[in-house]
Amino acid sequence: MKKTISVFLAVILMLTSSVLAPVSAYSASKMYAQDKLVEIQKLSGFQNGKTAVVTGNCYLFVSKVCEKLYGVKYDGEGLYGNFRARHQSGNYYTVDTYTTTSTYPSSTVVEGIISFFTKNAAPGDIIHYGAYTTGTSNGNTHTFMVNSIDSKKMTIYHANYQTVDYSRDSCHIDTIYWDSLRKSPTQNVKNSDGSLYSMNSLFYNKMKSTGLGITVNRYTNYTSKYYLVGATVPIVKTSRSGSYSVKLSWDEIIGATKYQVQCKKSTESSYTTLDSDCTELTYNAKNLDLGGLYTFRVRAYVKKWQDWSDEIQIRVLPPIVSSVTFTTRSDGLYMTWSKRSDIDGTKVYRSESADGTYELVRDVQAKYGALLDKDIEYGKTYYYKFERHLESGGTTYKTTSPAKTAVYKLEEPTVSYLNTSTTSAQFSLTANGTSDKFVYYVTDANGKSIVGSTTTTSNTVNITSLGSCKAYRFYVAQRTAVGTGDYTRVAFRALPAKVKGVKASRDKTGIKITFTPQSDVTGYDVFRGVSENATFAKIAYLDSADINSFIDINVKYNTKYYYKVCAKGSLSGKLYSGELSAAAGGKNTVDKPAAPKAVVRTPSSFTVKWSKAGNASKYTLQYKEKGGSWKTVGTYTGTSKVVTGLKLGTLYYFRVRGENSIGNGAYSSACSRQPAVPKPKTPTAKLVSKGIRIYWNNESYATGYKIYRATSKDGKYSLVDTITNNTTGAWTDTSVSYSKGYYYKVLCYKNSGGKTYNSSKSDYVYKKYKLSTPVMTAEASGDSANLKWNKVEGASKYVVQYKKSGGEYRSVDVTSCETTVTHLTAETMYYFRVKAVSAKGSSSYCTAHGVQF
Repeated sequence: MKKTISVFLAVILMLTSSVLAPVSAYSASKMYAQDKLVEIQKLSGFQNGKTAVVTGNCYLFVSKVCEKLYGVKYDGEGLYGNFRARHQSGNYYTVDTYTTTSTYPSSTVVEGIISFFTKNAAPGDIIHYGAYTTGTSNGNTHTFMVNSIDSKKMTIYHANYQTVDYSRDSCHIDTIYWDSLRKSPTQNVKNSDGSLYSMNSLFYNKMKSTGLGITVNRYTNYTSKYYLVGATVPIVKTSRSGSYSVKLSWDEIIGATKYQVQCKKSTESSYTTLDSDCTELTYNAKNLDLGGLYTFRVRAYVKKWQDWSDEIQIRVLPPIVSSVTFTTRSDGLYMTWSKRSDIDGTKVYRSESADGTYELVRDVQAKYGALLDKDIEYGKTYYYKFERHLESGGTTYKTTSPAKTAVYKLEEPTVSYLNTSTTSAQFSLTANGTSDKFVYYVTDANGKSIVGSTTTTSNTVNITSLGSCKAYRFYVAQRTAVGTGDYTRVAFRALPAKVKGVKASRDKTGIKITFTPQSDVTGYDVFRGVSENATFAKIAYLDSADINSFIDINVKYNTKYYYKVCAKGSLSGKLYSGELSAAAGGKNTVDKPAAPKAVVRTPSSFTVKWSKAGNASKYTLQYKEKGGSWKTVGTYTGTSKVVTGLKLGTLYYFRVRGENSIGNGAYSSACSRQPAVPKPKTPTAKLVSKGIRIYWNNESYATGYKIYRATSKDGKYSLVDTITNNTTGAWTDTSVSYSKGYYYKVLCYKNSGGKTYNSSKSDYVYKKYKLSTPVMTAEASGDSANLKWNKVEGASKYVVQYKKSGGEYRSVDVTSCETTVTHLTAETMYYFRVKAVSAKGSSSYCTAHGVQF
């Protein structure tokens, strides 16, 4: 019988309970909801991946499944608020609800969702989830049924939900792996073949608007029809938690809302209930009689009280010492254990053999949990027992631990060394236990003492003044007041220090290896391997201490190589190698460029531009027509190229790749574009006498131009004229009204192959037909007035008026921007003004200028 269980140990719980629980708990009339779902999924309309019995409504599909599973439909339950149900029929109820207002699935939210389902859901449960809202709207929700659930995943059974593998009309079983949900909560994960692996984005699709709400809903008579997976008899364990208490613990029973704990003393005939509303998986029974023998049992409440666990007995005594640590201190063996306030103390006994006589070392008071045994010999094995005791009513109650073995022995130190130069080395010492100090000495290869016996409290020893590249031995042991441990011996040679800072980076001619140089060496060896753990072969010797780089040109493109470097020292003409550096990996590649951009240059050419590709020294550009094959335009060191000879109305594709002396990178994604008539530059406009004149740049490739006009910037632009001469670059709008503004755009068109191709309209130019008021200056000269003013755009002439003070104006028409009025009367004030005039109207007169004659 196969089952999917909701917690790690549920299988063990089920197998154990089948032995311990009464036979009635596994009535032959029951089965598992998941097994029934397997049967249902063989029926037409319910088969995984096939068209669902109900399409277009996930809620009604689940209702049909419920009808098969429980004999009662679900569609009358009153779904509201995107994730809740009223359960108006009484046939179903809500087990629990999870809500969050977070719009992003943080680790806290993800763990909350996982915990919510693993604690509450069972196969056959109906799940409503959707965007969080306190209202009654059901506009952003989905309904599915739990197909199976365990500590690693949940499979769901639903329809009206499109995935990679299934359409909205099919019913299907999808999986959410909890670990996958934790790693990638906002997007689904696919298998290598593109199929759906874990449906992670299920909840995020609803959450990202206003948060998320989920309810687990269950058939009211579920446990009378099916086993609720995990709702079995608890397996109870006991331990002494105190001198007057016992701690009970059991595994979670899925679906249980509470637990009942009972006990009875050996002198009693009936059980006493300690707690009927325990919601934890542990219970600490307190205030028990010291020395009393008690029996305990526990049962779970899953819609009703289930069967009792096996009875388990334990006598109430001080908790046994179970965890003792021994540490070698400088003056003896130091032992520790947990201390307690509910005992009188702990007696520590010692023997020199496991079965020998144990003598009391000390009775340690309860407030202490440690003892230092100084009366010991180095290297000798001792056996210790720990007896917790408590006296009550003239009786001593005690528990004694099994024998614990300890020996005072200093381990050989762990030694690592580092050549710091060709004449020095540094040794790092680890005591492997508590030690006051180390003792060390150094000899040469012939046993001659170089450094005499030296005691140190430091974990680092520096040996200097060594002979370059000569061989030595380093001896070290731990030492305390109790004794000296065994020596660790390390043979070493005073070699160059390990090369640091090794890096392998791509270069346009190969792979470049760089490192930090050393001043006291002869040179460097460079090694290469095909993996970090491969055999490294020497590929170069750099014969100077100052060289700190090397380019490996004998490499294959896009193949990763690993490099190590060691420094070389010399002794009597012989070269010695220092320690190989850490491996640095690199490969020669050229980055894939971003897709190029094709910018229209003329109707038959593009300027194709692309960004630089890392490690590229040149680029190959290709193009093709739609449906055609790729053709190479050429290879260039720059990042743009004009491609000519193209045809209007034809779709072209362009791609580019970077290259260097080692190989070629991948081609970029292709950009596509049809040749087009370029958008004209923004035209200019000026006022002329008869209207507004528009100017644009004429193009040799053009057939002609079209002029569009509007009375507002974003209004409708209407075609006002078509210019069929491609050499024309100006046009006058004579239909304008005075003091009114106009917006103009120009497009260029070309006739080709019997078709007309228009450019997009240019940006607009605005011009208002209104002559500006001239600015005049007036000066007296004898009996004449010299008048001057600025030239007004669009004016064909100017009207000058003058008068005596208190008289009527006389008018004079002039076409220039100056005039002289003669035969003026002396001792008289004259006033002068001017206005601009065109075929469309005139400006206002300027402010009159008074001149005294």
